[in-house]
Amino acid sequence: MTSTGDRAAATALKVKGNEAFAHHDWPAAIDFYTKAIEKYDADPTFYSNRAQTNIKLEAYGYAIADATKAIELDKNFIKVGVAIDPLEYLL
Repeated sequence: MTSTGDRAAATALKVKGNEAFAHHDWPAAIDFYTKAIEKYDADPTFYSNRAQTNIKLEAYGYAIADATKAIELDKNFIKVGVAIDPLEYLL
């Protein structure tokens, strides 16, 4: 079980990932989102953000895997549900 401190640390890593994403530094964004997931793996936004970054890298299989995980964590997470359907046609 992860602690509140882990969640806070993970959220800080997500913020850094968002900054890297905004600067189009896709590898750094992936790294920050991955570290966030390692700290706290129950937040679907960490997976959806990494999925979006994988789309930018044209790593569609990884994007689908992350989007699927985000939906598993929250079946109402529409942000990912809208993105995953078109990706399935690319594989």
